Amino acid sequence: MYSSSHPKPPLHDFTPIPQTLNNPSWTLIEYYFKEVAALFSSYDSQMNPFRSTVSRLWGSSLAMCKTMQSMAAATLVNDFPEFGPLGQRMRNEAVEIISKETTMDDKSLLALLMLGQTASWHDSKDLGVSFFNLLRKHLDVKAAETASHNCGNNYQFFEEALVYWEMLLSFVADDSAVLSGKSASGIGESVVLQRVPHPWTGIARDTQFTVQEVGRLIRAERKRVRTRNFTSQADIDRAQMAITRARELEERLLGLAHPTEGEIVSPGDEETPVWHLLTMAEVYRCTGLLQLYRVFPDLLRRRLPSNQTLSSQTDQQSSATAPRDPFFCLDPDLNLEGMAWFSDSPYAQPESNMPSEPAASSTTHSDSYYSSWLTEFALTTLSRLKTIPLESRTRCLQPFLLVASSSELRLPRVTPSEIPLDVDGPHLSSHAIEVSRTRRFVLGRLTSFMHVLPPKPISVCLQLVQEVWRRMDAGDSNAYWMDVMIEKGWETTMG
Repeated sequence: MYSSSHPKPPLHDFTPIPQTLNNPSWTLIEYYFKEVAALFSSYDSQMNPFRSTVSRLWGSSLAMCKTMQSMAAATLVNDFPEFGPLGQRMRNEAVEIISKETTMDDKSLLALLMLGQTASWHDSKDLGVSFFNLLRKHLDVKAAETASHNCGNNYQFFEEALVYWEMLLSFVADDSAVLSGKSASGIGESVVLQRVPHPWTGIARDTQFTVQEVGRLIRAERKRVRTRNFTSQADIDRAQMAITRARELEERLLGLAHPTEGEIVSPGDEETPVWHLLTMAEVYRCTGLLQLYRVFPDLLRRRLPSNQTLSSQTDQQSSATAPRDPFFCLDPDLNLEGMAWFSDSPYAQPESNMPSEPAASSTTHSDSYYSSWLTEFALTTLSRLKTIPLESRTRCLQPFLLVASSSELRLPRVTPSEIPLDVDGPHLSSHAIEVSRTRRFVLGRLTSFMHVLPPKPISVCLQLVQEVWRRMDAGDSNAYWMDVMIEKGWETTMG
């Protein structure tokens, strides 16, 4: 199913489908191989199991055949609404077939994975959690039965697929509903000189696993805050435990090392060169940090200088040189580990020197300072994503990253006292223009995805992003995408 051999050129000859009259079932199978197989993976070549393996199995597996047809129908539903009921019927038939199987072989597990991960294609609110949990249980049993020897490439493929799926679920499903898998380091890897990219995790398996833990933590924390009526010691203890856990995850994200380009096997798809996968890995890292720093602001306060320290350092710079942003470089090609706040630099304040409670008079100014930093961080993170062309097959992985970064795209609020007296007309800063441009990029990407990816979950992503910005522009400085999503019940699979 999942080969570690060097890739062959991308497939251009699709599996021939007998043209039996004008049967919509055959039409859907043909469309699956022409379009859906490519959009369900971050690369498309003979290394893409959703093309190569499925093409070998579908003729001997009715469940697989029905699954493919349901996926194709869900992708076409915007242009051909009549395929909506047909796709749901095909999906139900596939589920029924699998539920009657006495044993689950790899063929059945692959169909189960495809059915579960595409549940939101038919109903945006269906997260496919029951399919995830069932697949998780089967893999755990398989691992226990073969504990004394290697489980093989197929097992490795499924485990990594669940890493990605669990990451998406962690932000939209409650912790108690989703079975937790083994640690990323426990998945194991064959000892090879080059790493083979997975269709969903790419080369970011460990990063996605850590972001999944971030998702579980912040969703639990935001829901705890929403349901808290009064303060109790138990509530305070839970908050302190959450902050401690957030600090651990921050350190892990900062310490993750991604492979070099030469250490990665090319997926054999000119639309997805290796550098796309490396860029995606860094964007995942930054997106995880964005969530931690927004939900647990004390982490960011530890990493950045105080306003007073920043001002004194800026004053010492040569007046002949225009000072760059002293705490974050906006060069999208810069290695993140090289930034001052990632290392033991004069900007990073020792924890013991941080006040437990900032003075009330400085709270508002400090909050603005840290929010501005997060906006710059989001702009830089999304500028990395901008470097990946729209045609890249990593597009199937991008909706979550776009949504999760969107609530840091705050337009600066200018008070009358901040407008120079000699300015006649509306005052607009270059920073506001950059935020606006990046918002257009997010909307543009998501809107284009409506035409190439299954439309129902993407429509929810668009709705969520626009509602977050509407609230921020109306003065709600604390608008956060997860809070809005929970309030509106807009949870969907964003990838």
